Amino acid sequence: MIRLVARLDGQIGVLDVFIDGAEPALPRELRSLMLPPSLDLTNGVVVVGRIPRWLALYLFAACAEAPWCGSFVPGLGVVVVDVDPARSNYRRGQVLTTMLQRESDSLPAAAIVAVGGPPHSGKSVFFRVLQQTLQRECTQEEQRRMSFVRLCPDGEGNWAFEVSSDTRQRIRDKRPWDEQFVEHVCRTLVGLRSSVQLVVADLGGRIDDRNRKILRHCTHGIIVSADPAATAQWRTAFDEAGLQLIAEAESVLTGQSTMLCEWPLQLRLCGLDRDRVADVVLPAVLIKRVQELVTIS
Repeated sequence: MIRLVARLDGQIGVLDVFIDGAEPALPRELRSLMLPPSLDLTNGVVVVGRIPRWLALYLFAACAEAPWCGSFVPGLGVVVVDVDPARSNYRRGQVLTTMLQRESDSLPAAAIVAVGGPPHSGKSVFFRVLQQTLQRECTQEEQRRMSFVRLCPDGEGNWAFEVSSDTRQRIRDKRPWDEQFVEHVCRTLVGLRSSVQLVVADLGGRIDDRNRKILRHCTHGIIVSADPAATAQWRTAFDEAGLQLIAEAESVLTGQSTMLCEWPLQLRLCGLDRDRVADVVLPAVLIKRVQELVTIS
């Protein structure tokens, strides 16, 4: 469900956009979506939130009464997207520093949690369920200070859980796992670390020089593995990169998810299958330890 909240940043109207619940936002919600009556369009408006492009386009059009509209980009500022030259001195494409960015700059460096493990262990399913659970359990302010990124060029995102396996294979766009991609990933993590408080990153399934380079930008780690030997290898890789290990999860197809050890946290997770995402429940102790990385002052 799409939810809009209005507030002020100085004299600028701010529209916070939240996607509530575990399901993705749907275009049909636009039929009944209205701007909050309290949104001040007098001096310009900024849209804040990680939202689909179709929703962003709709909101910019809905705010056409404002002299200018912008989008908040963490680590950069407010990018002016649309402007009425007769009523504003700003230019399209101009980047503004507002209280939004100053608040972001004052945050401590983010905890970057790498989710790693060998292929075919249900890691992507775990990542998706963790994202949905944190979005459901966290406050609005905590959600604004979190980011979830997939760092493997396999062409899959959250959309892959909404379509059949045949459709997923037809439309995925798998990119090369090369130095150019790794450099892009590292720049992304550097930017996010200075703009949010928690980044959860889904890594590729191999331990190689490229993933080791990415790990050096991370601070914490979670291992999801169906292979005990690979678990030990990932534990070593995390240790060499100086990561604080949050949890090790043994991935199994059948049985019951349970906590094996509290300190260090070791779990057995059952049924991390793409066709059973809705049935996967992660232990509360794991959610709590990840959620604690988002500190609200």
